[in-house]
Amino acid sequence: MKDNFQIARIAVVGIVLFIILSIYSLSYYNPVIEKKINTEEKLAVKEVEKKVDSTEMIDTKPQRILLIGESMAQGLEIYLKKYAENNSHQFVSITQRSASMLLWVGKDSTGRLYNEIKKIQPTFVLISLGSNELFVKKEYLGEYEKYIQNIINQLNTTHFVWICPPNWKKDFGLTDLILEKTGKNRFFPSRDLEIPRAGDGIHPTMEGYELWTDKIAEWLMTKSKHKILMEKMIDNQKKVMDSTQKNN
Repeated sequence: MKDNFQIARIAVVGIVLFIILSIYSLSYYNPVIEKKINTEEKLAVKEVEKKVDSTEMIDTKPQRILLIGESMAQGLEIYLKKYAENNSHQFVSITQRSASMLLWVGKDSTGRLYNEIKKIQPTFVLISLGSNELFVKKEYLGEYEKYIQNIINQLNTTHFVWICPPNWKKDFGLTDLILEKTGKNRFFPSRDLEIPRAGDGIHPTMEGYELWTDKIAEWLMTKSKHKILMEKMIDNQKKVMDSTQKNN
């Protein structure tokens, strides 16, 4: 009899403990508490996102791109225009054969480029100048430093990239000077490329211009200080095909 009473007593205690644990478990998984935890996690993620360097992000908004330059730019504009159209950008080019930097140099922060920016209101400027002065002697680089700085000053706050000349032989320091004045992330290093050349050994072939433009477009999306959308047409076509295949 005593043993039966002891067994019953243990059973009651077990049931009470089970009820207490069940109540505790329900309170622990309270949806209100869960919601609070999720909210706190989302806020923490947002704080991390705020700390991400905005220069790492591609500006996907349509741009108004202005290209200025000489005969090298005249070859680039054919393919840059296609890239612009493919990515919903507006494209304007002002190019002139045998043009030099001096054509764009003004006084202080004003000049031809300043006036064109005021008129066209580009959001992004591509500069292809320097090929006609590529082999200027070291003793004259001081003057060209002023010219380059003046052109940069005319840009004011407009985003830009200087497409350096595609050296066909080593220069005396002009491209290094452009790099120094613009900064690495606003200077496209064309001199590092192997580009097919035309008969004069200087200007690229049409294939060379296309290759050059492809490299510029890729760089603008990955290494430029202000990254813009410059996807190649074939890439977009592939995306559409992949999407169609998935849907089927």
